[in-house]
Amino acid sequence: MKPITDIYPENLKTDTDDLSGCEHAVKFIANAVPEPVIMLNHERRLVTFNSAAAFVLGQTDELIGRLPGEILGCSHAVSSHDQCGTMEFCKHCGANRAIAESLKEVKSARECSILKKDGDVMELRVTSTPMKMNGLLYLFVYIKDLSDSKRKAILERLFFHDIMNMLSGISAASDILESAESVEEIKELADIMRMTSVSLTDEIRSHKLIFEAENGELSTRPEEVSSAEIINELKALYSAGTVCIGKNIAADPAGEDIRFITDKTILKRVLGNLLKNALEAVESGGTVKIGSYPAEDGVEFRVYNKGFIHRDIQARLFHRNVSTKGAGRGLGTHSVKLLSEKYLKGRAGFSSSETLGTVFRVVYPYEIK
Repeated sequence: MKPITDIYPENLKTDTDDLSGCEHAVKFIANAVPEPVIMLNHERRLVTFNSAAAFVLGQTDELIGRLPGEILGCSHAVSSHDQCGTMEFCKHCGANRAIAESLKEVKSARECSILKKDGDVMELRVTSTPMKMNGLLYLFVYIKDLSDSKRKAILERLFFHDIMNMLSGISAASDILESAESVEEIKELADIMRMTSVSLTDEIRSHKLIFEAENGELSTRPEEVSSAEIINELKALYSAGTVCIGKNIAADPAGEDIRFITDKTILKRVLGNLLKNALEAVESGGTVKIGSYPAEDGVEFRVYNKGFIHRDIQARLFHRNVSTKGAGRGLGTHSVKLLSEKYLKGRAGFSSSETLGTVFRVVYPYEIK
């Protein structure tokens, strides 16, 4: 049978064991707003959906009886042996919390970020409304896609925040330069302005590339590269930037030089974001280590620092608006996963503990097509 349309309630697609004889439920869903609406039973399993949901979710016939994370394509739900709603990630999921709250017969609305297997992130507002029918509890879940507006707001906020900070640094140094009296002081201020200019240029290029990736406008240009040369270029670039003042970048002597075919510009952006995040995580005098190593199916890069990422942040770290640096940040780690998986055909992951520190790993094939 076909899913319901907004006009003909008799075309309802249902699990008849759940909804037999509930004509008022049909009318409720048929008259819902023209946004995705799904109906769950008391076990949080899909019973029916409207046409807008059918359009967004795709293969809806196969989704009847599935849990919310599976319905929405959450990467944690579809790639784990654990059930949706029971994992560490689920504790921080707005959709899961809204549904859990409405199971207590209370209407609930929350925002959430759903990380999909292809690296895309859906920013949603989920409103769950409980309703009793034939003595059983059902949830009508309205799903509002906020992805476009959220993405635009975050990109703009990050861009203007980062650029204004750097321009302020250059302006302050130039003001002091006017009253400098010694050659040493002039040289020191000139070095600060040069480092800030390097960081400013890199930041603008980074935002441009991420903006193109987010909009699906980025194309790859494969070429043969040397992993050691990439690391040395990044070490020189970020050592000259303000983020590395009082800190160090070291190439792991246990690493190996591996030649492979990839997009050099995108790869340097991914590793650069990892280096920048690691440098921001260590105290003054600290060292960030980077290396490349053979992997079973390609080359692996690792970026290490002694910092620890809190567990509630770990569960959501690759989401677009989650970061260790505060609200509205987090584009760096999100872009690492997006660029690695969608454009470089690799994978990204990390481990973090209070005793061993944090290691980010990205693995890429020997050749991308």
